[in-house]
Amino acid sequence: MKNKIKKVMNLLVFTALLGWVFVNATYLFRNCGYDRAHVNGIRNEENIDVVCVGGSSTFVYWEPYLAWKEYGMTSYNLATNSARPSVISGYIRYMLETQKPDLAVIDVRSYVGGAGTVSDDEGPIRNMTDSLPLSGGRFRIVTEILNYYDAFADEDADIASFYFDIAKYHGNYERLGLEDNWEHKDNDYVCEFKGFEFIEDPCHSIIQEPKGYRTKEKMELDPVKETSLREMLEYLNENVQNALFVAGPIPITRETEMQYNMIGDIVSSYGYEFLNTNDHYREMGIDFATDFYNAGHVNVYGAQKYTRFVADHIKGNYSVPDHRGDKDYEEWDDHYLSAKKREHKVKRLINQQIVDKKRANKAGRGLGKIEDDLMKWCSTASDENYTVLALSKGGIPDIYTPWNISGEDREVIRIYSGNAAVYESDTVLDSPYKGAAGSDSKEYSINCGMKSELIVDGRRYKTEKEGMYVLVFDNNYNQVLDVVRIYGNEDGYEWEHVI
Repeated sequence: MKNKIKKVMNLLVFTALLGWVFVNATYLFRNCGYDRAHVNGIRNEENIDVVCVGGSSTFVYWEPYLAWKEYGMTSYNLATNSARPSVISGYIRYMLETQKPDLAVIDVRSYVGGAGTVSDDEGPIRNMTDSLPLSGGRFRIVTEILNYYDAFADEDADIASFYFDIAKYHGNYERLGLEDNWEHKDNDYVCEFKGFEFIEDPCHSIIQEPKGYRTKEKMELDPVKETSLREMLEYLNENVQNALFVAGPIPITRETEMQYNMIGDIVSSYGYEFLNTNDHYREMGIDFATDFYNAGHVNVYGAQKYTRFVADHIKGNYSVPDHRGDKDYEEWDDHYLSAKKREHKVKRLINQQIVDKKRANKAGRGLGKIEDDLMKWCSTASDENYTVLALSKGGIPDIYTPWNISGEDREVIRIYSGNAAVYESDTVLDSPYKGAAGSDSKEYSINCGMKSELIVDGRRYKTEKEGMYVLVFDNNYNQVLDVVRIYGNEDGYEWEHVI
C-alpha cells in the first residue's frame, strides 16, 4: 500500500514539474514587446477606475498619466495592435478577471470594414492570445476567438498553436539569449505607462482635414462584426454596470461616419452611450497639421486633446472618484512625473520634425524660382522629404542627376524618396507603374518613351515633347512642388519649368 502511495506521489510530483517546465518554457519562448506588457501589466495594478479597451487607437490616444493629474482618476489601456472585434470581446472578459472598474471605455474602430479570416488576422489575434497567462480563462477566450472566424472549419488554420503557442515559437532558440525574455519568463510585467505608448519615430505627419463627412445616414456593418458587437453588449449587460463606447479622431471618411452612426444606434439600443469624437474636432481643438503621427493615429499633442475631451465627458456623466491627495494613490504622482519626462522628449522630436518639414516645404516651393542653375535645382530636389518621379522620352542629355540617370540611357523611369530608390526601370513598360506617395498616399502613375505619362493625384502632366521630365512631390504637405523638362541642344542641354 505504501509503495502504491509513493508511486502516486512521485507521479503527481513529476506531472507538476512537467507542467511547470511547460508553462515557463511557453513564456520564455514568446515574443516580448509592448503588446505583451499591456496585457499582463494590468494584473499588477490595483483599484483601476477606468479600463480602456481597444487597439492602437486606444494605447496611443488615452493618456492615463494626464487623466490622473488633471482628473484624479486611475486608468489603464488594455489594448494591443490591430485588435479585432473578437479580441475586444476577449479583453472584456480578461478585464473582469483582473479589475472591477467603475467604467469600461471601449473603442469601436475595429467594427468598421469587413471581417477577415483567421489567417488574415493571425498577427492581431496573437498579439493578445500569445500574451495571456496560461489558464482556463485563456482557453475560453481562444475558443471564442476561433469561433468568431469559424476557424474549426478552416483546414488551413493551425488551431493547436493558438491554444499551445509554444508549438509556434519553440524553434526561436535565440530568445534564450535575450535578457528581456528571461526577465519575463514567468509572464509577469509592470507596464511603465499604464498601457500608453509614446510613439517617437515617426511622431508627426501633416494630415488633410476631412470635409463633407458629416451625415446622419447609416451603413450596415459586416454581419460577422455586428454579431460580435451584439454578443459583447449582451455580456456587458450581464456583467458590467457602466461602459462608454468611443471613436477617436482620425481623418474620417463619410463611409466610416455612416458605420459609426450604425454602431451608435446598436450601442444605444443596449443602454450604452457612444461618443464619436470625430464630430467634435473643434471642441477638442484638433489640428490636423500638428496632432497626428500618421493618417490613422494621433501623436502626444492629439492624445492630450482627446484625453481631456473624453475625461471631461466621463466626469460629467459617470461616477468616477478623484483620488488626488489620497496617500494610497501616491504612486500615481510618481507615474505622472515619469510619463511627463518622456512626453517632453517626444514633444521636442515632434517640434523639430515640424520645423524640418516647414523648411523643406519652403525650399521646395522655391524650386520654381531657380532658372539658371540646374545642379542647384537637382540638389534641392534631392531631399528626404520629397518623392521624385523622373521619366524620359527620347534622348537624355549627358548631365549629372542624383537619380542614377546618364546620357547613355534612352528610356528610363526613376522613383526616389530622398536618396533611396523606390523603383527603377530602363525600358518602356507594357502598362504604367503605379504607386502612392506622401502621408496621404496620393496615387501616381508613370511610364516612359512612346507610352510616357505622368499622373499624380488625378492630374496629368504634359510629357509630349522629347527630354527628361522630373516631378518633385512634398511627402509631408502632399503637393507637387515643381516639374521640369531637361532636353538636349547644340550647346549640350536646356531645361524649363513645365508647371
